[in-house]
Amino acid sequence: MKKIFKKFSLVSLVTFSSFAQTPKNIIIMIGDGMGPAYTTAYRNYVDRETLFDKLIVGSSITKASDSFITDSAAGATAYSTGEKSYNGAISVDINKKNLKVLFEYAKDKGMQTGVVVTSEVYHATPACFYATALNRNDHEDIVKDLVFNQSFKRPIVDLIAGGGREVITKKYINKLKGYRYLETLADFEKNNKLPVIALFDEGQMDFEINTDDKRLTKMTRKSLQLMNQNAKDGFILMIEASHIDKCGHLNDIACAMREMEDFEGSLKLVHEFVKKSKNTLMVVTADHSTGGLSIGHGKSKKWLPENFRKIDTLLKDIAEDVFKKKLTRKLFKSYSIDFDSDDIKYLEKAQAKGEKEFYKSFARRVSAKSYTGWTTWSHNGVDVEVFADGPAKELFIGKRQNNEIGRIIIDLIKKR
Repeated sequence: MKKIFKKFSLVSLVTFSSFAQTPKNIIIMIGDGMGPAYTTAYRNYVDRETLFDKLIVGSSITKASDSFITDSAAGATAYSTGEKSYNGAISVDINKKNLKVLFEYAKDKGMQTGVVVTSEVYHATPACFYATALNRNDHEDIVKDLVFNQSFKRPIVDLIAGGGREVITKKYINKLKGYRYLETLADFEKNNKLPVIALFDEGQMDFEINTDDKRLTKMTRKSLQLMNQNAKDGFILMIEASHIDKCGHLNDIACAMREMEDFEGSLKLVHEFVKKSKNTLMVVTADHSTGGLSIGHGKSKKWLPENFRKIDTLLKDIAEDVFKKKLTRKLFKSYSIDFDSDDIKYLEKAQAKGEKEFYKSFARRVSAKSYTGWTTWSHNGVDVEVFADGPAKELFIGKRQNNEIGRIIIDLIKKR
């Protein structure tokens, strides 16, 4: 039965894609770690229908080749190459052989390419679209592929925006001949030419909850303008809301909702572009879900976002600040956290166990105030949602393996 289903699925992909309208431009948006509970929580958080609700068309089965639970590397490899691989793989197959990546297919057709992320630009998800490496932590190998693609004998990413100055030193930046190098968002917003590399932080960019800058939204606005002005033969742009995943790893619901808010801002700009251009496909999904987020926890049928809505600092930063201090209600209220005497006693006991354990206890206590549940500090294996609009959006309707989504996108590029 499994073989029959697989054969039918692949035949269906070929059949339907052959009749679909071929888009000139393709925009892929990835909410790293954005499982279905995140979009539901966000709807409740803002108390309205969101753009995620309006654009949903299907779901993606995220399992890696070696596990029911994938990491970002294997997840993005599936979207970039159309093949499933092992956790940690950067666009190599299960036998550790290099696969052709999405941006190479795009360059075959003369398209412009770009990555816009809030992580380091060599992080697992963006790396899979332009590089190959046996392990996601092989940052030097990934950066070498960023500045020089062996097949094309030149860089294949025309727009690079995110963090990562610490690893992408002048040694590598100087190899990007003809690229304009920028270090501030203000300079990036003034720039009107490609190719460009903009690295805004030494490592990853800061969290939205700490800055309130809407940096992903701003980067998206400028990137769409740059691509539209400079890509005569079309473009493919990958935009990642990288920090949704990091908030999930921290079990920080306030952080997660602020990242979702910035991601929806970016999504709105892309959707407006799609509607106006009429020849651009947008595909939005996640690589996996993080944290095992649940809307409701314990016996009470409640979820109270008002109990974390005013928190405007990353919980990890708050925990680091208060760990060695005398814990009082007044101290926590200065961070818009309303702890009672029982909460204080619980955290005083956690202080004696060390900073790591203190953070876990602190995060759990904050979550408990809003009846937010978490099952893990890592990833979980649920299917993730798929959203789409523009020409060929019908190809993404229904439930598919994540690598099938990659194959559809590759097929649309090859048809150009």
